[in-house]
Amino acid sequence: MFKYILSGVAAGVAIGLLFAPKCGVELREDLSDQVNDSLKRGKTAARRISKQARELGEQAHQQLRDAKDAVRG
Repeated sequence: MFKYILSGVAAGVAIGLLFAPKCGVELREDLSDQVNDSLKRGKTAARRISKQARELGEQAHQQLRDAKDAVRG
């Protein structure tokens, strides 16, 4: 799903730049910069989400161990 959002953002940026009054070289540079920035933000968000998911998994695992220990008494 994240891939689709990132693709949509990149497409929107590209379309916006295509309608900007710039020469081809400037346009390609701007487009490249925008795509690279979007990719960096996407990778940063993916790392953050991955870390949060890992932490939640560890918390759930610990809670299950605690519950098993409580049942065993």
